[in-house]
Amino acid sequence: MNHLRFFLVVTLIFSTFSFAHDANKSFFKIQQKGQNVEVQAEFPWSIRNAVIKAFPDLENSNLQSDFEAAFFQYIDHHFQIAHGNSALKLVAVEEVAHSGHSHQNNFVLLYEGNAFDTIKNTILFNIYKDQENYHEILIEPNSIKFITSIDADTFKLQDTSAENYNDLFLIGLVLLSVVVVFLGIAYKRRNK
Repeated sequence: MNHLRFFLVVTLIFSTFSFAHDANKSFFKIQQKGQNVEVQAEFPWSIRNAVIKAFPDLENSNLQSDFEAAFFQYIDHHFQIAHGNSALKLVAVEEVAHSGHSHQNNFVLLYEGNAFDTIKNTILFNIYKDQENYHEILIEPNSIKFITSIDADTFKLQDTSAENYNDLFLIGLVLLSVVVVFLGIAYKRRNK
């Protein structure tokens, strides 16, 4: 009887770790790396279903290369990064080791380009109407988090370079004001 209780307790404790991620949630970390934009993507097991729905001929194929080509096209069509009116070119989709649950799929997506301001993500929207894609853009020293869904599939970054120029302008204006005040005080003292 004690063995049974022990087994039940251990099973209950470890069962909390065995729950699957929601099939309608994906996670993305996006950052600039040299001349590329790197996206670390964590897809649920259902990504395969989304690719097969987009490319029904895959059901009759036994070739891994067919699935890989369709997966690349699916990512290229459903995860778009742009700078201004120019889309960045998807150059690689690489599977990486799982860093979490065995029912997830981890990939690195590489886009050619050294700047971006728009992200459109419709991954898994073709199979889930309540799909949510969670994003984190790593821009030193901050990060920006946002979610895309059927209702809001695109995120536009503010032009950070313009913000930097505005900040520099304000700092310059404050410094100029301080210099003018000190010169005014020095001039009054000198003329007394």
